[in-house]
Amino acid sequence: MNSGGKTLNLCSSPWWVDLATAAGPNPADGVEPPETVPAQDQAPPADAAGNSAATALTLSAPEDHAPWWTQRYFKTAIETSKHGAETEIDDAISRLLDDVARHKGHQPQFRMPTADPGSVAFEKGRAVWVTKTLLTEQGRSLIRGYYRFLLDQEGNQYVGNLRGCYPLTPEIMAVLAPVTDLQKEAVEALPRGIGWKLHLNFDYTDAAIVKKIRTLLEAMKQRGIIDTYKIGCGGGKDCDQPGKEATVYIGHGYKAKKVAEFLERHYSHLLLAPEGDALIDDILLNPMIAARFDLTKSPAECEFNQYGWHGVPFVHGDGRPHSPRRDEAAREYAYKVLAERFGEFFTDGFVGSRRP
Repeated sequence: MNSGGKTLNLCSSPWWVDLATAAGPNPADGVEPPETVPAQDQAPPADAAGNSAATALTLSAPEDHAPWWTQRYFKTAIETSKHGAETEIDDAISRLLDDVARHKGHQPQFRMPTADPGSVAFEKGRAVWVTKTLLTEQGRSLIRGYYRFLLDQEGNQYVGNLRGCYPLTPEIMAVLAPVTDLQKEAVEALPRGIGWKLHLNFDYTDAAIVKKIRTLLEAMKQRGIIDTYKIGCGGGKDCDQPGKEATVYIGHGYKAKKVAEFLERHYSHLLLAPEGDALIDDILLNPMIAARFDLTKSPAECEFNQYGWHGVPFVHGDGRPHSPRRDEAAREYAYKVLAERFGEFFTDGFVGSRRP
C-alpha cells in the first residue's frame, strides 16, 4: 500500500499491536503512521481455539477510540494474523489428523469379542476371551479379558492369566470366545484413550500459562486429536506429583509421538522439562514431553500394574519385587508381554524415544 509515495508493508511485523494500544498522531497534522516496527516485536502465538493472540488483541481494542490507522487497516490486521501463526498451527493440526487417519494412529471403536462358546475347544495353553465379568462360585470376580486354558496335574481345567486362575465351570464356558487376531482384538477391547498418555510440566502458579494450556488441550480434544485430559486433579506439585501438571490421554503409540512432536514444536515456550516420578515411570518422547503406557482403567487388562519403569507397566505376579521400580528384568518381561498382545499400538511409542 502506498502512502505519500512510500510503501507500508502490511504483511511484516504486527504493527497494529503497538499502534492499537498507544496514542497516535492525528491525520490532520499530516503525520504518517510508522513504516517499520522494532525487530523485537514478534507475532504472538496462536491459541488452540484457532485465534491468534494478535487477532484477539485487535478485536478487543475499541475501534471507535483507536488511532485512525488502526480503524483504517482493521480488516487487514485480522487477515494478516489469520495467515500467520494461526494458519501454521491449524495446518499442523490438520496434517496430524490426516496422518493418523491414513497411517496407524487411529484407535478403533471399543468392541469386546462376542461370546461364542461353540467355537471354543479346551486345549492347554490356548488363548481365549472371557467376554463378561462374572462372580465365581468361590466368590471371586472373574474380570473380562484375555486368558488361557490351564491344566493341573490332576487333570482339572482352568482359565487363567498372569493375575490368577479359575476353575472352568459351565458358567464360565458360556461367556468364552476364541482369539482369532490377538493384537487387533486386544486393541479393540480397550476403552478409548487407554494406552499411551503424556505428562506435561509447566508453571502451575502462572494463571496465564494454565489458561493457554487448558484452551489448547480442550481444542485438541474437540478436534479428536486427544481423547481427554486433566490438569491437576491428583497430579502436579500441589499433590506431590511434580512433572505431572497435566495428563493427556491418547491411546496409540504412533499418535502419542505425533502429538508430542506437535506440542514441542509449537508450545515448548509454555512447558518445563519433565521432573519427579516422570523421570522414573515414563519414557521421554522428546526433551519436553514424558509418557508411559497405562492400562489400569481397562477392566480387560487387569494383569498389569499402574506403574513400572521407563514407560512400561510391570506385570502382576511375575514374582519380582517392584520397589524401588528400577527393575530391568521386570521391564523386559513386561515389554515382551505387551508387545505380543498389542503390537504397534504399544511399541510405536518407543520409536525414537529415550530413557531419562
